[in-house]
Amino acid sequence: MKRKIIYITLVILFAIAVTILTNSCASQAKEKESAVEAEQQKAEQEAEQNQNGDASGSSADSTTTGGTYQEGTVAGTAPAVKDTADAETNQPAAQKKYVTITVSCATIYDNLETFDKAKREILPGNGLIVSATKVEISEGETVFDALLKVTKDKKIHMEYVSTPLYKSNYIEGIGNIYEIDAGPLSGWMYKVNNWFPNYGCGRYVLKEGDNIEWVYTCDLGRDVGGDWNEQNK
Repeated sequence: MKRKIIYITLVILFAIAVTILTNSCASQAKEKESAVEAEQQKAEQEAEQNQNGDASGSSADSTTTGGTYQEGTVAGTAPAVKDTADAETNQPAAQKKYVTITVSCATIYDNLETFDKAKREILPGNGLIVSATKVEISEGETVFDALLKVTKDKKIHMEYVSTPLYKSNYIEGIGNIYEIDAGPLSGWMYKVNNWFPNYGCGRYVLKEGDNIEWVYTCDLGRDVGGDWNEQNK
């Protein structure tokens, strides 16, 4: 009887131990399962957040990029250029400026006895190497620039000595007629609006409408109305 009681007690204790162990394992399994589920949920949430963040970032980048493009290329830069072009188109073109230039050696006909006989055949019949011609000028251009343009355009010989340091351009010959060809006091002079300047043609800055005359003198300007000695006193 006593053994039976002990046996029953052991069975009961064993059953209790098994129950406790089973419950403990089940509890641990449940906790582990819960932990796994929690980790999965956390991972899913993080993935979702990252996905939302990327989508938001991509959207923001797209918007920013699109905004930059729209502002810089379509709504900003391009229209600005177009507006400028339109403004330039609507503005009147810069008015061209002209001067008139003449080159004459008519005084030589009054001094043929002193003029180089070998060159008489090149003298123009009316004394004009260049008849009154309009020449377009730019801002800051000089009497020399105008002479250079007209002789190049008309393919007329012109020879000069240039001294850039002093902005000096001394005209030696035009149309193959040189200084001293009509005597020791002969050479080329210029006047603008009927005035003989007392400085070089490379320093006389022109303005719209100026009338330039290059004239050949046989007497230091006295025979053309511009005494060189008087001007340089």
